[in-house]
Amino acid sequence: MVTRRAILASGLALGGCAVDTPAPNAPKGAPSLLTPWLSLTGGWRLDPQRLPFTGLPGPRVPFVQPVGVAARGDIVMVADAGARTVWRMERSRDAMAPFVPFSGSGVEQGASMQLGSDLSLWLALPGERAVAHYDARGRELRRWRSDIDAARPVAIAVPEDRSELLVADSASARIAVFEPLGAVTRLLDRGRGRALQSVSAMALGPQGLYVLDRIAQHVVVFDPAGDIVEAIGAQQLVQPRALAVDRTGRVFVSDDADQRIKVFRGDRLLAAAGGFGGGPGRFGRIEGLAVDGNLLYVADSAQARVQILLVAPPSMEGAAK
Repeated sequence: MVTRRAILASGLALGGCAVDTPAPNAPKGAPSLLTPWLSLTGGWRLDPQRLPFTGLPGPRVPFVQPVGVAARGDIVMVADAGARTVWRMERSRDAMAPFVPFSGSGVEQGASMQLGSDLSLWLALPGERAVAHYDARGRELRRWRSDIDAARPVAIAVPEDRSELLVADSASARIAVFEPLGAVTRLLDRGRGRALQSVSAMALGPQGLYVLDRIAQHVVVFDPAGDIVEAIGAQQLVQPRALAVDRTGRVFVSDDADQRIKVFRGDRLLAAAGGFGGGPGRFGRIEGLAVDGNLLYVADSAQARVQILLVAPPSMEGAAK
């Protein structure tokens, strides 16, 4: 188990050992864009019926196969396919409680989930052919389903105003737009031809909706009208799997070919961090990515942990590795 205490004991500061490859023209000794900070391998079990969590924790529970992650502040949601549970973790207390049962996300498919400002959770359930929304206590509020336009929902995105729900269907590689009450209002690319060959993950960002097309090996960015703004990562991604976008427009993509996280701004590759291994900043199988402020969460199913990387501010991009 690699925890913050173990990292400190091994002689690594919270800033950890940087594993970025240099960006073009980066000066020697430049700081890293991504730096290992903390590793979550499970937590002390808390009573799920007590919110806010109070009282003494129970035994320590390890993650088995984390395939998805979402975070806001101190709260981290982890979808664990091995435990068939979504865990609600309080990061500062190193403690967690079962939030809702998790039916899994299918073969070679990380769990798509999004945490709202009220700590409610949207979760894609492709095996159940639905998207579920739960309140902060894990009570189901609503389900969205369309056997025609979203028969196998594998990726979701929800704007902050919750005016709609975007759902990607892996069967058709189309994106359905649902209204809050559950009806499909349109397909994002209707009338514009087939813009996508596949959908592995997606996220909202400054330019619109960022969609990871694993077969085409790039990220396609759609504006709200469904027009393509740009394609990111062509010729630089081999087997892309997970995706996250921060509020400044930086795009983080994991690549199964080398278990590295590649960071883009537009078509410019800023850094590539990680690689195969079990140490800080190394990965076995990245299934999910999530950004919260200056923290990048990485769900690693093979290593049974969620690593947290510090993300350098945009002002350091020119100098960072």
